[in-house]
Amino acid sequence: MALRGVRNSVAVFPAKLRLLAEYKDNKPALMIYLVTLREEATAQLAALDSGASPAEVNTRFTDWVPVRPAT
Repeated sequence: MALRGVRNSVAVFPAKLRLLAEYKDNKPALMIYLVTLREEATAQLAALDSGASPAEVNTRFTDWVPVRPAT
């Protein structure tokens, strides 16, 4: 199972880079987009009774975005 997780992480890396490039000047818009996708995925996973925790879904969808600390 861990190997599958690694493979999936590597497979989505180019997509994450594209999103970061596309939203490089507007990180708040990127977060809104990703949170929207996260909420859709959470609802779909709940309907499937997948057992995925909200923390796992959050990590997968939004935790990878670099944010600047508030100044």
